[in-house]
Amino acid sequence: MQCNYIFLNGGYYFLVSFNNVVNNLAKGVKVETDSLAIAQGQTYKLGTSANGSADGEYFLLGTSNKDYITNDALSGSLTITKLDAVNQIVSGTFYFKAINAPGDTVSVTNGRFDMLYTR
Repeated sequence: MQCNYIFLNGGYYFLVSFNNVVNNLAKGVKVETDSLAIAQGQTYKLGTSANGSADGEYFLLGTSNKDYITNDALSGSLTITKLDAVNQIVSGTFYFKAINAPGDTVSVTNGRFDMLYTR
């Protein structure tokens, strides 16, 4: 698990990532913002990765690498339910649909996190 919320080059970047490796196969989910500050009680659309936006990704790495990414047509949302800057705690929920290069889709549902973040 990894969680970062940093200010870099004039923009805020938030990342929450979960990975699991079993028998040399890694599965993971990542939600991130690009030059977009997050705030408690706010919901952000997960779509195409670009400056001032947020996106989601599901990936499989191992014998068969597959990378599914949100876009404007297949999207979702990230809701920040708690943001404590003093204690560096962030909580939230997320869901999204994503697509890979061949056109296969995946749905990530009921995502939830309560984490300490690094700056």
